[in-house]
Amino acid sequence: MNALAEDQLGRLRSLLAGTGISFGMYVGKTPDREADVAGFRLPAGASLADYEAKLAEVRQEKRSETVYPPEEICSREVMRTKGRQPRILLTNVKQLELLLTRQRDVELFADARLDFLVFDEAHTFAGAQGAETACLIRRLRAFCGREAQDTVCIATSATIADRRNPDAARDFASRFFGVAKESVVTVSEAYEPEVWAGDRVTPPPVKDAGHLLNECVQAVEDENGDGEAIRAVYRTLTTTTLAAGKWPEVLYAALSRNELLFQLSEELASPRPLHELPVELEKKVGRPVTEAEILAWLTLGAAARREGRPLVRPVVHGFVRGISGAVVTFPESEPGPKLWLAAEDEIEAGGGEDRNAHFPVTTCTTCGQHYFVAFLKDFDFTGRRPGGGEATGDGSFWLTLEEAQGGRRVVLLDRIVGGSEDEDLDEHERTATLHFCRRCGAAHPGVVSRCRHCGAAGETVVLYAVRQKKDNPGLLSNCLSCGANGRRIGSTYREPARPVRATNVADVHVLAQDMVHHSERPRLLVFCDNRQDAAFQAGWMKDHARRFRLRALMAEGLKGGSLSIGDLAMHLDEILEKDEALSRALVPEVWQVVRREGGGGRHEQERRKFLRIQVLREITLSSRQSIGLEPWGRMKVDYAGLDPALPWIQENAHALGMPPEDLRDGVAGLLDYLRRKRVLFDPEREIFTKYWVDGDLEVQQGYLPQVGAPVGTKLHRDAVEKQELVTQWLSARGGDTTIRQMARKWGVTTENVEGFLGGLFDVLVKTGLLKPVRLKGSKGNPLPNVSGVYQVDADRLRLQQNHGVWRCRSCRRRTTRRSPNLACPAWRCDGVLEFVREDPDNYDLQLLDQGYSMLRPEEHTAMVPHDERERLENLFKGDSEAVNAFVCTPTLELGVDIGKLDAILMRNVPPLPANYWQRAGRAGRRHRMAVDLTYCRPVSHDRAYFAEPLKLLTGRVDPPAFNLRNDLLVAKHVHATVITRLHQYAREASRSTAEIREIADTLKTCLPDRVSAYLFDGGLVRERLPDLTALKTLIDRNTDDLCSYVERAFCQGWPEADAEVTRPEALRAHVRGMVGALTEVIVRLERRLRWALEQIRRLNGLREKQGDLEPEDDALFRRCDALVKRLKGTARRSRREAEGYDDVNTFGVLAAEGFLPGYGLEVGSVLGTAEIPFWRTGAMAFTLPRPPSVALREYVPGNLIYANGNRFVSRRFHRDIDEQRFE
Repeated sequence: MNALAEDQLGRLRSLLAGTGISFGMYVGKTPDREADVAGFRLPAGASLADYEAKLAEVRQEKRSETVYPPEEICSREVMRTKGRQPRILLTNVKQLELLLTRQRDVELFADARLDFLVFDEAHTFAGAQGAETACLIRRLRAFCGREAQDTVCIATSATIADRRNPDAARDFASRFFGVAKESVVTVSEAYEPEVWAGDRVTPPPVKDAGHLLNECVQAVEDENGDGEAIRAVYRTLTTTTLAAGKWPEVLYAALSRNELLFQLSEELASPRPLHELPVELEKKVGRPVTEAEILAWLTLGAAARREGRPLVRPVVHGFVRGISGAVVTFPESEPGPKLWLAAEDEIEAGGGEDRNAHFPVTTCTTCGQHYFVAFLKDFDFTGRRPGGGEATGDGSFWLTLEEAQGGRRVVLLDRIVGGSEDEDLDEHERTATLHFCRRCGAAHPGVVSRCRHCGAAGETVVLYAVRQKKDNPGLLSNCLSCGANGRRIGSTYREPARPVRATNVADVHVLAQDMVHHSERPRLLVFCDNRQDAAFQAGWMKDHARRFRLRALMAEGLKGGSLSIGDLAMHLDEILEKDEALSRALVPEVWQVVRREGGGGRHEQERRKFLRIQVLREITLSSRQSIGLEPWGRMKVDYAGLDPALPWIQENAHALGMPPEDLRDGVAGLLDYLRRKRVLFDPEREIFTKYWVDGDLEVQQGYLPQVGAPVGTKLHRDAVEKQELVTQWLSARGGDTTIRQMARKWGVTTENVEGFLGGLFDVLVKTGLLKPVRLKGSKGNPLPNVSGVYQVDADRLRLQQNHGVWRCRSCRRRTTRRSPNLACPAWRCDGVLEFVREDPDNYDLQLLDQGYSMLRPEEHTAMVPHDERERLENLFKGDSEAVNAFVCTPTLELGVDIGKLDAILMRNVPPLPANYWQRAGRAGRRHRMAVDLTYCRPVSHDRAYFAEPLKLLTGRVDPPAFNLRNDLLVAKHVHATVITRLHQYAREASRSTAEIREIADTLKTCLPDRVSAYLFDGGLVRERLPDLTALKTLIDRNTDDLCSYVERAFCQGWPEADAEVTRPEALRAHVRGMVGALTEVIVRLERRLRWALEQIRRLNGLREKQGDLEPEDDALFRRCDALVKRLKGTARRSRREAEGYDDVNTFGVLAAEGFLPGYGLEVGSVLGTAEIPFWRTGAMAFTLPRPPSVALREYVPGNLIYANGNRFVSRRFHRDIDEQRFE
């Protein structure tokens, strides 16, 4: 709420320094005493030049202190001093409300003229906040003794109303300020028109506009050039030469005579689709114009300058959508399936005629095998043949039926990718042939000439249904191509195949990464509609960006030659040691555990520990993982001591008839298999040799995820040894194993496999590549019933640079080395490896090779504590690389100057055109040239505007709407107005001293500063509620005067249509019922205190019986104890708390409880309290209050709550304190 005031304060300092016009900011954090003001105060008479020089000095020294010009009033003490009140006061509505009711700083408005009342960003005053602020304006004028015509009221906003309907803005201002509509004047934004020459010339046609556009962009981006590239491009476009002089100015003069650019600027007075412009321009200039030529002229026009002003200010509005869900159709004109990335594309392409049935597409996450999905009525395929369906006279069929209507899911495929040509799915044991209608999607067991459902004639489509399991009906149990299995996670079964559709968070991350990389100034705002989306998006982007950057640094290190794990970790450590900003971005876990103090120390030890763990995680990625240096083909792991010259390799290579190097690669591939199963021994930390649980420090600190059970390997697994702990080479029962299959694929005969693998195992043990280990539990004790196991020695690994991968044609699994006979080493795969070169279009490799700027996002929401948010804003505005992207909520729709931005990104289509233009206006605030990109999610709202963006860009902007016919609203403001008037009684000179003292005592007793006075007396819990008789008597004695004062305030321009709630009798009823309403609030507070005390007594009794409390009960005890201390006023509210009213201050509590105005800022009666682990340096517990409607969505059991870069889950729920229940 203070962000806008603070931003305006910075501008006022630069504007008013040296003018002698006093100003100040009156918000919650304004210091009370002048002695509490921190920073540099310039002496009286200092000029603007003095202020700017001191400010530059402070910034150069990288200090955080504020520089105050002599005109600024910085403390409440001075503001209250008669004759020292600031002439310009920056504040907010909440602070004004507290001033009028609390009367603590009322001297600020003593004899105030109140000539002007300005509301910036007036479009935010909608709903409850708008209605309450409208009441406050009338009360403020009444308090200062001003009538509506005595104060000039100003509302500013970029999107308060549509230019085409200024009456709407006047209606809003009339109701908001309480003035006559006829006296309202609207002022619109208007640019000084550019001066175009009268003798304009149309340039000749351009032959290769696309190539010329690229040259044009390169020339403009060359900041260090002398302008020769610009002159060359201009000469090619126009066949004329630019005049001598500074190229931006001569280009401006030349382009002002360009008829094509002039007509283009006229067309772009309002948003237009790019594809429409060539047709319109051809009519105007009399020759064809391409889109590329249009962009080239706009690029030059934006670069042209006269006195720093560009000739044209192009703004690009882009709407991007992800894959909403790929489907296939089977049109008769196509020999096979036709892929559509979105079903609506097919519908639009068909024009509503001859619509084809849609089959959603899924793909195997391991090999990429595609499957189709259908939903059929009464379909069953758990036996040998499909059953169910609809019977007809000449057979049966299965109707299509939506899943929501009871349709049963069927997994289909048309062929196996990479399978042998003679592989016949008709005879496959797990498939059944079905014939589908191309139109309606009905399935038939055999060939039909006409669909038995819709009657469509023509050839049917042959697809193969996959047999289902009874415990997972309708789901794929394992992939028919590679054999990858599905798995059950808790009560949910996860197929090995996933739908082909976009993931919103990943798409936005990729867009943001590219926008930051290509921005002239790497800064970006990503707008989200709610705090949870923003917190999740920021955390996801930060985590993925830093993990990718770590991989990029690893890849850079491998360019220097073969490295050990420790060498690579030290390479990363040296880089982070030199760059603190990069270190904070890449290893935040280390900074949260221990901060850096000079050179060396525990921070360096923790950093090296963390980096070694990350390198170990990188080289133990699962073979199914597609993201990582090894899956990308950029890292190859060799094994020191595994040499083709080893006698065993020489002998067996000769026996198998292959070069020793091939057998060496085969053995290395076997070790790769073990390594990527985490059968790896790390002598420093034993990361993969012990169990890790949630309570382990490395897991809590975020250094290490849950890696599962430790795994060892041995030749034969004993009967008592568990499969998940021991990977065996040979089965004692004669069964098959992956390693046994590898040997057979190398050409080893079945009868020789055991001797071959036994000899290989012994060689690997003797050479030290396999190291004997003891698997351990989480407490370091050896695991029982596991012995004689080995792991690959991590010290023998050598990491080196690589390019390209070997990929199986069948299962599509990748490896960085060729295997003997090019046989795929995967389990039960008979495929053949082929070498795949790097794809130049691979986005991941482009990021590695092109030196992309690292995306460094931060969350910017109300959940971030104020001090932290201010620090991040300063980093974002400055030149630091620590923060280059904000993921924010509509808070930054406001006019806060966050610095120069080339572009903004919206995570979703905003609700209204006004919201869109507020967010779009954040980009190009300094030069008005920008790119506004909107990501359209697969929901109806976003898709509608993606199909027709002009509906959003040219949509009507309505003024804020609020309801003044609200009896509860008026009651709250009447209560506040009465309190204001009672305080005035205590200062009236016409009253006697005794009467003034009595009034002051009554207000102090019945409206104390803290709510503790209602509940405690002399430090003890009250036995009965406080007596409010004195307040009731005071009000009754002055009822007529109070009602008259209230009427004067509320009758100032109150709309006639809403006048029912401000009738004199209605206002009088609110005045007389005020004490009763206050009593109800006190009763609610007392109930909460009694509940907390009862829980404390119960838990203390439980503690006496058990000796201690369970963690959940202990947490409840602390919460109840904290609640009692809050209500008593002995626990101070932390300044780092992100949001929430001050639940100790009486007026804050009364506002939250609905007795006094809350201005739509009521943050909620449902309070979530975060508990941070004690070892997290710099992280403190905070509370997140939510209104019930929001809490129902965010605090639902099992839901993850994202805030301040952390993830939380609701553990204990206190349900309805007044009913004294909890669970």
